Amino acid sequence: MSEPVLRVERVSKSFGDVRALREVSLSFFAAEVHAVLGENGAGKSTLMSVLAGFVVPDSGRVTIGGGEQQEHGYPARTSGYPCHPALVPLAFGRPHEAREMGI
Repeated sequence: MSEPVLRVERVSKSFGDVRALREVSLSFFAAEVHAVLGENGAGKSTLMSVLAGFVVPDSGRVTIGGGEQQEHGYPARTSGYPCHPALVPLAFGRPHEAREMGI
């Protein structure tokens, strides 16, 4: 089996006394589709924020494509987005700009 494209290892995050994530570990492989489900307050948004590099976990680590997330998130590539380059959304000012890019 190949290496995961995204790996989350024992990630925890608290906001004050509220523990949003506790020792979360997941691996995602190419061509897989996943859904994150849970009740309100279960930590779904916090997990997504950690994966995108917007929130730094208290402990654990996140690796994307074999590269470990830096202490303060991924370096920005464009538009000041503080996340992994593969996760930077595309933004176009006009529809023809998107068409020119093949979108």
